[in-house]
Amino acid sequence: MKKLTLTIVTLIAVLIVFQSCKKEKENYLSAQLTVEKFNNYGKIHNKFLENIKGFFETNVNPINLSKKEKINFINQINKKYVEENQDFNVLDKNVFILALDKNKRF
Repeated sequence: MKKLTLTIVTLIAVLIVFQSCKKEKENYLSAQLTVEKFNNYGKIHNKFLENIKGFFETNVNPINLSKKEKINFINQINKKYVEENQDFNVLDKNVFILALDKNKRF
């Protein structure tokens, strides 16, 4: 009787694991980047780079800044760009600003 119970519990556990793996794979496949999405992300990335190239002016000598201060300085320029850019809706602006803070590296 114990052997039968152990076998049934093991089978149920294996079925649960396989079902969860299938769901993760389905979610992963639905979240894959398409060429169109990748192209849009590339355009946004390029806009940020053009903004830095066109509007990077400072009275501070960057040699005197620490790595953290330099990254924060660029991050503030990017945040200002997002806030002032009319191409982004309010949700996009909030997502970008959060992502800028989350993904800055020191």
